[in-house]
Parts: sequence; structure tokens; C-alpha cells
Amino acid sequence: MKIKFQSACILIAGSFLFLNACKTKVNQDYSELETQSQDNASVQRETDQVLQDVATLIEGSKVSRTNGLLKPCDASVDSTYSSSNKYILKYDKGSACGYITGIRSGSIVVTLIAGTKWSDANAKLKIDFNNFKIKNVSNKSITFNGTKYIENVTGGFVKNLAQDDSITHKIYTESLSPLTITFDDGSKANWNLARKKVIKKLVTGLSINISGFASPLNYDNVSEWGTTRKGTQFYSIIDKPIVFKDCNANNNFLAILGQKRHVGLVRETTIQYGVNAQGEPINDPCSTSLYGYNVS
Repeated sequence: MKIKFQSACILIAGSFLFLNACKTKVNQDYSELETQSQDNASVQRETDQVLQDVATLIEGSKVSRTNGLLKPCDASVDSTYSSSNKYILKYDKGSACGYITGIRSGSIVVTLIAGTKWSDANAKLKIDFNNFKIKNVSNKSITFNGTKYIENVTGGFVKNLAQDDSITHKIYTESLSPLTITFDDGSKANWNLARKKVIKKLVTGLSINISGFASPLNYDNVSEWGTTRKGTQFYSIIDKPIVFKDCNANNNFLAILGQKRHVGLVRETTIQYGVNAQGEPINDPCSTSLYGYNVS
């Protein structure tokens, strides 16, 4: 999928859409801010890639099939506990393949803990990361341990949406149980998540609205918070929901609106989405001059 924006990935069960890598204009450069920005993008990209793996397994999608189950091309599936709605994905192939660009190892355990099937309203999946490691082409790695949850608030699948209908998903960690992230230099970070995603079917394709729903330390609308690899407390706040639109109805999603703040580091930063190369808001949401986001 072609993407024009870096920091948030989208998982949609039944229609797997990803938002990665893009251009950005940064007005000032501080080392920890830069590192945290890169870490934020990596954490979201890799954990949301796992969400696609999970949705592939639970619902079925475009990758290889084994023993009646669909699985990522770089993993095997242990379905020993399938009768109790539990599956284990073992990343044991040792090479990149398909849409996977890095070498992944370790495992995740996927358990349906609410609802009888994923398409039920308020169905919930528990995803346990067990030394889940991704190494990129530059031999840089990131390792995850801990648990996150996906809740299908409204129920249903995106592929079945009628025009003007929507589906809401929540992706989060428990407040006292953040993900533990280990970087290749041995440093560690703790990461909490609280993101809500509303996916709506339009005449021209889909729109996706991302917001935060946590309120730690008297902040509202927080989507991520925790400690950086240097031990600094951080909070990411979505002041204005980040909106993506499939302008050409070809899964080429553009960030057209939204504002996010990062607080707690050397200074507060604001990210404005849906701007041109000069950092100015664009009135036409599908303009060819849409650049990505501006950091100030």
C-alpha cells in the first residue's frame, strides 16, 4: 500500500490497511525527541503488523494456509488449544517474506477472551508477546514482551460495511501492565496504548478516524504513554482526531486532518497532519500537494 505518513498504522479486521513511512518537516532537532519519534513509529508499525497477523489467523486473508488456518508466511501455527479459542504463532522461519520486511523471531499467543467469535460486538482478543523480536536490514532490532488487547466494539467486519456504516475498534494495554520494549543497544522502554479507530465506508472508499481515550496524570485523549529508552516519562495526546481518507478508493490512505502532541520530553511538540511541504493546512483533503505532517 502507498502511504504518505509515518507514525500510525491501521489494522482493520477483514480489510488490512497499513499506514507507514512518510515525509516529515521538523523545525527543530533534539536528540531524545528524534529518537523517541523513531521509536514511536517503530513500535506502532511492528505491533500493528502483528495485529494484521492476528486478524489473518482469526478471520482469514491473503497469505498461506496450513492445517485449515491462514498464517503469516514467516510463522507456524500451534493450534493445540484451538478448542479454547487460543492459538500460538511461532515466528520460526528465519527469513523475510511477502509483506514482511524484517526477520522476526519469538512468539505471540492469541486468545479470544470475550465473545464467541471475533465478529461479535465487544469481542476481545488478548495478544501476549513472548520475546517477539524484529531485526531489520540494518541489523537493528526491537523486542517486545507483554500483553495488548483488541476489542471489536461494534462487531462485524470492514469488508461487510454498507455505505455510511462504521466499525469501531479499541487497541490498548492494561494501565499497570505496559509492553516492555528492548532495543538493540540493551536499553528498555515501557509503552501503554489506548487508541480508538473508527472505520467508515464512504462512496469513494473508507475513512479512518484515530483518537486516544486514556487519561493518565490528568491528561485527556492520550493514545500512548510510558517511559522512553532513556527513562523519561512521555505522553502522546491526540487533541484533534487524526483522519485518513482513501482518496482514490485504492487503499492509498492519506492523513488529511488531525493534531497530536508529545509532552514530557525536553519540550512539548505538536504534530499537524494534512499539510503541504510548507507546513500549511490543505483545504482540499485529497490534493496532490498533501505532504504528510509538520512537527513544531
